[in-house]
Amino acid sequence: MDAVLSVFMMALIFFIPVSSSLKTVFTVLILTTVLSFKNYRQAFISLLKSPWIWPSLALFIFILIACSWTPASFSQQLTAINKYSKLLLFPIFIVGFMNARTRHWSMWAFILAMLLTGTIALLQKYHFVNLHGDGFIDPGHVFHSHIMTGFLMAFASYYCAAMFFKLEKKQVRWVYLMLALFFSYQVLFVNIGRSAYVIYFVLMLLLCVQCFSMKQAIIGVLASISLFAFIYMASPVMRGSVEKLIHDYQNYQQNKLNTSLGFRIQFHQYAKALFLASPLRGHGTASFTFFYDRDNPVPNWWKKLLEPHSEYLLIAAQQGVIGLTFLFLFFCSLLWNARKLVETKIILSGLVIAFAIGCLSDSLLFYGGPGYFLIALGALCYGEFFESLKKQVSEVANTCYKAPAHPHPHHVENNPV
Repeated sequence: MDAVLSVFMMALIFFIPVSSSLKTVFTVLILTTVLSFKNYRQAFISLLKSPWIWPSLALFIFILIACSWTPASFSQQLTAINKYSKLLLFPIFIVGFMNARTRHWSMWAFILAMLLTGTIALLQKYHFVNLHGDGFIDPGHVFHSHIMTGFLMAFASYYCAAMFFKLEKKQVRWVYLMLALFFSYQVLFVNIGRSAYVIYFVLMLLLCVQCFSMKQAIIGVLASISLFAFIYMASPVMRGSVEKLIHDYQNYQQNKLNTSLGFRIQFHQYAKALFLASPLRGHGTASFTFFYDRDNPVPNWWKKLLEPHSEYLLIAAQQGVIGLTFLFLFFCSLLWNARKLVETKIILSGLVIAFAIGCLSDSLLFYGGPGYFLIALGALCYGEFFESLKKQVSEVANTCYKAPAHPHPHHVENNPV
């Protein structure tokens, strides 16, 4: 059954960037497998005894508790609970990743998914295909929005670059280098997501610190800044996105609010006002949706709004300082345990930092795709941590119950010399 569960885990990682429906299918298969077989079920129960599992569960439990004082309707509450229910899958996924080969091939499944996404994005950029059939072609909008695509591409660039510097096998290293360049091209020359530029830049600076000595890291940081400035001048896509941001900000200062940035700022201001009205525990789960529908604070926004385009402001408005504390505790626990890892240390540290940055301008944990990605890849990294603990416990048990090296004394006495 181990081989079947491994296939399910690899399929999950592949379909998170590619298909929401198939991601759900394999989540159900993993959940059923782990809870149906005794050895997996015992591993799951053992995980629940670890304090490192509980930050994610505590965040979800408090979101449930916050339903007791929310003015939101039952259906609005169910929508929010469903969005955050992925937090419950964290220990389930860890059980599936307690195998080094599963973790290794799952990361290759992620790379394959990003290669597929990147290839289609290029075909859209050069007008060979148009997946969504509208007049404006957004190359970064492939299986998900350009926001999620950019986030995943930035992380894929960082991961492949890290593998290039960390591995010793030359053939594999050069494969990772080519992949890193391909994904970097996607972020910097194809995708219009501005948050992806920031995440990419920060991850590359982090990579310099992780892979080089202090002197080399300083040189690497300076070189990265210079290279990024050159890319900004060389990439019409990146330059156009940044110039649009500046233009939107200038319009906002002139009270022209109906721009991409203007709408986002108005959402942030409204969420901040809700938070200040009830800072300690917030207004309750799904309350942002309720109050936004009631007050209509941004009348020119024509779509239904479930969140204010910032995970921190969403949690602050709905669960207050207490909810933010649980969220930060979850992030900090992931970073703290990243120090104890060997094989997946770079993955987990980069993932959490990228996610924390992305949550400033988007509700990544609330969203289906990015939130699933954090939970699944975080579980993949914790799989190494708990696999090593499992081996230590097994070794201690084997030592304690090992048969004596010499015969029992009374047998020695009866034995002729």
